[in-house]
Amino acid sequence: MKHILNLLLLLIAGLLNAQQHSPKTAVESYLEYYKAGDTTGLKTVFHEDFQLTYISPWEQGAKAYKKVNRAEMFGFFNAHWKELNISGTYSELSVTGNIAQAKAIVRLEGIVEWTDYITLIQMEGKWWIIAKSSTGELLEED
Repeated sequence: MKHILNLLLLLIAGLLNAQQHSPKTAVESYLEYYKAGDTTGLKTVFHEDFQLTYISPWEQGAKAYKKVNRAEMFGFFNAHWKELNISGTYSELSVTGNIAQAKAIVRLEGIVEWTDYITLIQMEGKWWIIAKSSTGELLEED
């Protein structure tokens, strides 16, 4: 009986671990950490080799193209971040083997709405966000 109970506990722990390491969970965690400006949390979902490529809505032409690494992206978050009204949703999550892609919309009310295409990879049983390509549309303040 004790052997069966241990086996059941291992099975439940494995299922919980699998749920925590799904691409869906990684994207949902990204959105929550982003809205909170939580760079410590973001480090748990953004791989150390993460790259953000985006088109800045504040610039024109070739100057609008930007590429930053994980540390540089974390520099976007500042003391005023929590004062912003930020919402985010995702859709179109597609998984093939150990890669996945999702589309997310992140809105900083009165400032910009970003459309993100997020690429994830699974390494050693954990899903990581490895890249994000974004374009932003400026919003008018209410």
